[in-house]
Amino acid sequence: MVAKIMNVCNVVCNLCGSRNYGEIKKGVYGNAAQNIYKCGACGHFFLGPLLDDAEEERFYIEDYPAFLLKRGDFKNTTPEDHFIKNEKEARRRFGLIKYLLAKGQSVLEIGSASGFFLSKIKPRVEEVFGIEPNTAYREYANKKGIPTCPDIKELGHRKFDIIFLYYVLEHIKDPNGFLKHVKHFLKSSKSRIVIEVPNVDEALVSLYHSPAYNEFVWQRAHCSYFSALTMEKLFKRSGLKAKFIPEQRYDISNHIYWLAECKPGGAGKYAHIFSGALNRKYADDLKDKWLCDTILAVAQPTR
Repeated sequence: MVAKIMNVCNVVCNLCGSRNYGEIKKGVYGNAAQNIYKCGACGHFFLGPLLDDAEEERFYIEDYPAFLLKRGDFKNTTPEDHFIKNEKEARRRFGLIKYLLAKGQSVLEIGSASGFFLSKIKPRVEEVFGIEPNTAYREYANKKGIPTCPDIKELGHRKFDIIFLYYVLEHIKDPNGFLKHVKHFLKSSKSRIVIEVPNVDEALVSLYHSPAYNEFVWQRAHCSYFSALTMEKLFKRSGLKAKFIPEQRYDISNHIYWLAECKPGGAGKYAHIFSGALNRKYADDLKDKWLCDTILAVAQPTR
């Protein structure tokens, strides 16, 4: 990716605040008026200009479901479908974080959707609680015995041993300010925030340079595109220290399908050809080089 150094009015790095950056991509999926920039000071990839609060609220309430459907990211028609179809994802997440769980713990997930993940870990802890702005998902989770509220403001003075954020931080306009706020809901310095985000250095972007994927991956819903390096810088600014774990969610079939067919939907497409052992080796090699598609961070407060 070649960056053209520039300075645009009303655009600043949303990690460090610098106005020294280069343009990486003109126009993004869903909005030709927004671009992707790389900060010359901290190396962070970010969307600009960002939507103001009213525009952002309108986008997520009115436009976001249709936006996901168009991309093919969202095919479920009901919260129950979402809960059932994400059982495999719940198992994947649980396998990576189960060592953190213990009886007596109080756990929060921000962006808990239908409650599929909290339902999975509920037997291992004392209490689970979710935050989910989508009314239908929230009501479904409540009916499933997962207490869920629509906004972080409703937590009051509650404290938690672990706070989970899966694919939330990349949507936040001010990730530093947001993490500092989230820290207030931790019980102690031994409590943890667990965050999973897409990796900007994933193979389809930085290794294969897929033109079709390049038009797909940069999108108006994501304010930030993190690498392990910029995540570490963000956490330091936010008063957190973290262990970073590389994770590969998509298989070799997905990558081949993108390169051959130039569209999403290829996960498992060639499972009749490629063995599970090959997929695991492929994932391990990508993770070893940090060309994987996902970053998992387990963070604790330093102050």
